[in-house]
Amino acid sequence: GRTVKDDKAAWSRPSERPGRFGGRIAGAAAVLAIAVATVLRLGDGQEGDPAPPGTITVEQEPDASRSEERAHREVAEDAAASSVSERLVRGWQPLPEAPISARSHHSAVWADDELLLWGGTDRAREAQSDGAAYDPMTRSWRQIPEAPIEGVALYTLPAVWTGEEMLVWGGQGEEGHAADPVAPAGAAYDPVDDSWRTLSPAPLTPRVAHTSVWTGEQMIVWGGYRRGEDGTWLAFEDGAAYEPQTDTWRMLEPAPLSARHTHTAIWTGRKMIIWAGNAASREEGGEPRDHLDGAAYDPARGTWDEIAELSSGLRPPRVARRPVAVWTGHEMVVVGSLGDGLDAPAVVSYDPAADRWVELDPGPVGARRDSAVVWTGDLVVVWGGTSATGGLISDGAAYAPESERWHRIASQPAIRGESVTWTGDELVLWGGYEDGRRAAMGLALPLSRLPSTEGSDTPPRPDKEQP
Repeated sequence: GRTVKDDKAAWSRPSERPGRFGGRIAGAAAVLAIAVATVLRLGDGQEGDPAPPGTITVEQEPDASRSEERAHREVAEDAAASSVSERLVRGWQPLPEAPISARSHHSAVWADDELLLWGGTDRAREAQSDGAAYDPMTRSWRQIPEAPIEGVALYTLPAVWTGEEMLVWGGQGEEGHAADPVAPAGAAYDPVDDSWRTLSPAPLTPRVAHTSVWTGEQMIVWGGYRRGEDGTWLAFEDGAAYEPQTDTWRMLEPAPLSARHTHTAIWTGRKMIIWAGNAASREEGGEPRDHLDGAAYDPARGTWDEIAELSSGLRPPRVARRPVAVWTGHEMVVVGSLGDGLDAPAVVSYDPAADRWVELDPGPVGARRDSAVVWTGDLVVVWGGTSATGGLISDGAAYAPESERWHRIASQPAIRGESVTWTGDELVLWGGYEDGRRAAMGLALPLSRLPSTEGSDTPPRPDKEQP
């Protein structure tokens, strides 16, 4: 359900990249294996028995002229009658033990056929510079060597995958509030050679809580903050682009946005969209200020364009200092909460082609902040986060944009506050907290693709045009 407010360019999906080790072939084999296993499992029933929950039944009619469109519609209607939760979740599976220490606030990226984990802080709250790689096909781990970075706290840093390397950049003093600037550090990890290289120095002030996106050619870094020795937070309103091929940086043109951190940033295939965030200039003695504006940056033209603001007719995510967003190929979906006390959930989407915001029904997603959001190709998956009382949440839901419906995902009580990564077949959680302590365990959740007409746990809201 939608509540509705012009980047005029045509928007395209990011191009797909083949896996380094035949990731697509392995993925196709995995899908085929799941399909065969499903057929065998469903075949255990006796003739005449009712189909088990989650079964999609296609009756063969003698009329061979039945259109393909009608057949697809009937399959979808049969699927809609089954239990959403049983079809969506095939069960959490524990991962084998990782060869690294328990930690949180680490970086995580999907590298075509491996999950790369790096950095973070351990149970003693000390920054870590090592990592590990997990192969879901073999269910095995291998350790990643330590990055060539010293004297900088490397946690809560964004990481991007270029198709060949994992790039990380940022940092500040080990104590998190060094009086003198600490040279920001950057490094690139090549999983084929299992080696790191340092990036050339960036033309930016040291920072954390910035964003990084990969354009297919460049890593674009923008915003963030640095904490001073007196505890003040100094937000930034600048950015730079890094080209791995030449190991060079260039400053971005000034953005039509004020300084901020913990904002959202997504790549549409042509532009980077920055939205929301927090001013966090506590040196003035005021409270942090939320931003609800944004802009789109076109690296080909080197220009910025402001995007429409959320009007008072919509319910904007109040916790704009920590929103989460994902690009679906057509729109940016943002998840947040309403009210200073996180008293209500809020989900909105932005269509850059129409320069319009739409309010979405939050469905079974309760009020939360700092949640993770991933795009599976047909579902927006929201997982975890923090409640109004500061407790860590261990449940989630999946939103199907085509049908505008939500589907509940079963909770898991084992770990909370973990990194969440989509592998193409599974939702992988790792690290975070277990019984209040940093965890060293992981879980994987296979997700089935849902027909766009399937029912949801919560009916959509009526449409409402934005004034």
